[in-house]
Amino acid sequence: MELLKRIFLTSAAADGSRRRVHCLRRSDGELLWTALCPPHEAEPMVRDKNGYASATPVTDGERVIAYFGSGGLLALDFEGRQLWHYPLPGFDSTWGSGSSPLLYEDSLIMIHDQNRADSLFLCLDKRTGVLRWQRPRARAMGWSTPVVVRVAGHDELLFAGGETVKGYDPRTGEELWTLTGPTHEVIPTLVVGRDLVYSASGRLGPTLALVPGGLGDVTATHLVWQTTRGGPHVPSPILYEDRLYTVNDTGIATALDAHSGEVVWQQRIRDRFSASPIAAEGLLYCCSESGTTYVLRAGDVFELVAQNELEEPMLASPAALAGRLYIRTSEALYCLGTGTER
Repeated sequence: MELLKRIFLTSAAADGSRRRVHCLRRSDGELLWTALCPPHEAEPMVRDKNGYASATPVTDGERVIAYFGSGGLLALDFEGRQLWHYPLPGFDSTWGSGSSPLLYEDSLIMIHDQNRADSLFLCLDKRTGVLRWQRPRARAMGWSTPVVVRVAGHDELLFAGGETVKGYDPRTGEELWTLTGPTHEVIPTLVVGRDLVYSASGRLGPTLALVPGGLGDVTATHLVWQTTRGGPHVPSPILYEDRLYTVNDTGIATALDAHSGEVVWQQRIRDRFSASPIAAEGLLYCCSESGTTYVLRAGDVFELVAQNELEEPMLASPAALAGRLYIRTSEALYCLGTGTER
């Protein structure tokens, strides 16, 4: 499959004037092409750790679509040719943009929260870039990414931001339900599994679990459990087997019982984290801002299996595929693994 032979990355000039999509061959890392986003105005304020190309591009195997904040949405074919570009109003939010787009059926859905102007919630035809619908959202500080979950025979689009988790009809954008609980700054993406949805929110706010579905305000009926504080500000949680693992910005790693929210173990790692942890083959990989990957064994006891140094800042989340681990630092993209690819 051609999709599995390529890696797509985004980057931007320090001042946001040039924003790019790169395509690399996965087998050896060779750069195949680079495409530029059409000219645009840069955001008025971007945090150093965020930049102008934080969103993860998405692909359906025929096209790749990237989101660049004020640069809009850019769709390319697998040879780097522009298929369409959808401009967006100038983005104006504290620390810049960060949400990633979502592909759903033949649509591209984007939630464009900002706290200094009205937020956007829109759906495009993924093939043409033509607007299908657009819904208003209140001004909010939000950098999460929407997810789709199957509930009682129908799909729901879920998004956390502005002190709520909301459920929408992904085909129309109609709001179905809302649950209050997160803080006003939500960066982590929702995690779905075990018939529950898990949300973490910023500045040591709560981590919570909820049952999706319902109508109207479901806070009193659908909240399953909630911690009081200590959740990650930037890294998303990860659900692995029956444990929800979090690593917060200040290095506190926690394993929670996914059903009850009870703490199974908690341990401080003396480092700072922005990247989300991933899990593969019974291990958790946690990449720190200082350039160290901490490998933890998944389970009911904290165990540090390995500590690998790259000595280059790491803010992007790693990815694992076919027995190989891909890590992006501020300087390079690394592919790690042993033996032949599986």
